Amino acid sequence: MAQWVFYVLPTKILDKEVGGQVTISLSRLKKLKPSIVEYGKIRGAIEHRLGVNL
Repeated sequence: MAQWVFYVLPTKILDKEVGGQVTISLSRLKKLKPSIVEYGKIRGAIEHRLGVNL
């Protein structure tokens, strides 16, 4: 998974911006300014985006 990157974005932002869509293009996703992180940093990105400690 070292070469993978993950795009972390709160569901409420996706719901607001794309509604009932089930897919989104990478270019559209990037316009929503997600946190782009490696696998080992997913938890920290989620905590940062939500303002909580899990």
